[in-house]
Amino acid sequence: MKNRSSSFKKKKKGIHISGGMDSAIVASYLPGAEAYTFRFLGGNFQGEELARAEYYTNYYGLNLHYVDISWDTVVNHVEPVMRAKAAPVNSIESQILQVALQAKADGVEAVFVGESSDLIFGGMDQFVYCQWVILNDSILPLLTGMLSDGDAEFDAVKNQLLSYSKEILPIVKIPEEGNLIIYGAGNIKRAAIKKYGSRIKYFADGNPLKAGRYLEGVKIISSDELDQYLKENHLVIAVGAEKMPEAMKIFKDRRINEYSVFAG
Repeated sequence: MKNRSSSFKKKKKGIHISGGMDSAIVASYLPGAEAYTFRFLGGNFQGEELARAEYYTNYYGLNLHYVDISWDTVVNHVEPVMRAKAAPVNSIESQILQVALQAKADGVEAVFVGESSDLIFGGMDQFVYCQWVILNDSILPLLTGMLSDGDAEFDAVKNQLLSYSKEILPIVKIPEEGNLIIYGAGNIKRAAIKKYGSRIKYFADGNPLKAGRYLEGVKIISSDELDQYLKENHLVIAVGAEKMPEAMKIFKDRRINEYSVFAG
């Protein structure tokens, strides 16, 4: 980090400082830099993060700039960020673009961002999974709705997203009628039972020792047996985000190419 920051010593430097440990560590290598931190004026949320950002800014001798954000800030930057990615956008990405624009206007030539501890250790990779599993029915219309049919990018973006959804996540909408097999766990499974009731004909479980038992009067089958039941029943995953990759791997290994996700 020291070597990297020193390679920019002749440039006017900036840092996006959130108050978290990643940006605080990066800030220690950038004394005198321009520091940018989010400030939300619409309520009293997350004031402790702003206080930590102010603390580290003062501790490391940075020049603090507030980046005031609102939901309009997010909405206004969704389209350019999404066009650049051709993929779903998290609200934080729009906010980061606002930081970059403000820093550029201040003459900053290089902006440093500390990140990824939360992604690696905090489970944010699972959060992203949750956003993608509803691609066919929810995200795709939102994405393509931002591009008009006359836009040259429309078909390319739509086809790419459809390709992702079919090849990586074979998710379809939960049918309004017909029998269901629920592969679930915890509160989300209980919510699925409450919602679909008599439509549930089987519960599937990855533990073969549970096969043959009954839950709520419904037979439990092993995930190894799924192929035998899918012609007359539709498969639904009803698990938390942390268990989603495991469930999807089970179905992929068994070459199950169509199922739905119940999010609770």
